[in-house]
Amino acid sequence: GRCRRGKNARKRLDDILSDSLFDSVRSSQPNFDENIIPIRGDVTESNMGLSDEDVEILAEHVSLLFHVAATVRFNEPLKTSLALNVAGVEHMIAVAKRLPKLCALVHVSTAYSNCDRSHIDEMVYTPSISPKKLLHSLEWMDSGMIDSLTPKLLGAHPNTYTYSKNLAEYVLIEDAAQLPYAIFRPSIVGASWKEPSPGWIDNLNGTSGLFVAVHY
Repeated sequence: GRCRRGKNARKRLDDILSDSLFDSVRSSQPNFDENIIPIRGDVTESNMGLSDEDVEILAEHVSLLFHVAATVRFNEPLKTSLALNVAGVEHMIAVAKRLPKLCALVHVSTAYSNCDRSHIDEMVYTPSISPKKLLHSLEWMDSGMIDSLTPKLLGAHPNTYTYSKNLAEYVLIEDAAQLPYAIFRPSIVGASWKEPSPGWIDNLNGTSGLFVAVHY
C-alpha cells in the first residue's frame, strides 16, 4: 500500500486489522496478522513502485491477485483519474505477468463502467479511443487543454470515474489476454448484512451517509 497521511504500509495495515471486522478471525486465530505482509507500492508508478525484491516475494507466495486500487471520486480531474484507474491497471498487469504461481487475477470494476449504454452484456466493449493513445496524449497536454477536451471525451459518461473504469476494462483485453483474469462489476457498496455485525460500515461515503442521516 501507499504511505498515506503520514502512515507507512505497516501502520495502515495494523489500523485496518484492529477493526471489529476481524474480531471473528482474531478470536479463533489471535496471531493471524503475522501471515499478512504489507508491501509499499504505488499504482501510478512503473512496476507499481515495487522493488525487484518485493516482486520476488510476490512471485514466491502469490497465486491470487485482487486489483482494488482506484480513485472513486466522481469529480477527479481526468488526468488523475486515468493515471490511477487506467495506467494503474497497466502497471498491475505488468507485475502480474511476473507471478509464475498466479491462478487468478480479479479486477474490481464497477456496474457503471458502461452506464452510457441502455443494454449491457457480460462483455468488455471497445471504447471510442485507445486507452494507451489517450494516456500518451495527456502526457504533453496542459491542464487547460485537458479540461476543454474532457466533456468531449466523456461523451455520455456522467463523470471521469465511470469513464476511466470503462477504459480500464479494455486495458485487460489488450494486455492481459494470456492471464487468468476476471472482471467484477459491483454496484453501490453499502453496510454489511450480518458479518461482522448487522449494519457494519467503515465510512459514510455514498448511500451509507444518506442512510445515517435519515436514521438520525
